[in-house]
Amino acid sequence: MRIRDAQHKLRILYGLSQNEPTPYQIRKWRERVRALMDGGLSSDDAGDRASQEIFTTDMSHHYAAQPDTVHDILNDIDKD
Repeated sequence: MRIRDAQHKLRILYGLSQNEPTPYQIRKWRERVRALMDGGLSSDDAGDRASQEIFTTDMSHHYAAQPDTVHDILNDIDKD
């Protein structure tokens, strides 16, 4: 399931807690990222802004893994 992959990748990329992101938050994040990109932001900037708007974690968790790009995560979500 691609949503589960996206959950893991978003946790690593944005330092989210194990409670986030929910499937609902992932869908909202994707919609917001797409809208921000349509407005002219890069995928990285759009992902950062959307994460600040949607996720409630203070983003201070650190994981021993290399984060994926926003583009890769969007592709995973879109395959679901």
